[in-house]
Amino acid sequence: MPMLFGKGAKQDLVKLVHGKCLRVLVYGKYQYSCSVADVYCNGIFVQEVLLKNELAWHYVA
Repeated sequence: MPMLFGKGAKQDLVKLVHGKCLRVLVYGKYQYSCSVADVYCNGIFVQEVLLKNELAWHYVA
């Protein structure tokens, strides 16, 4: 499934985190050895921001 808003999501993500320290809490593995993690930037839950701005979606197994 292609990322419908990939470019916009990347631009917003860069604005939010570029040059800042991140806290990445890895809690699992997904297919193809990808890590599953929560990402925080200055106390902001990055995924929540992307979801609220409709630049990401939540995958339900």
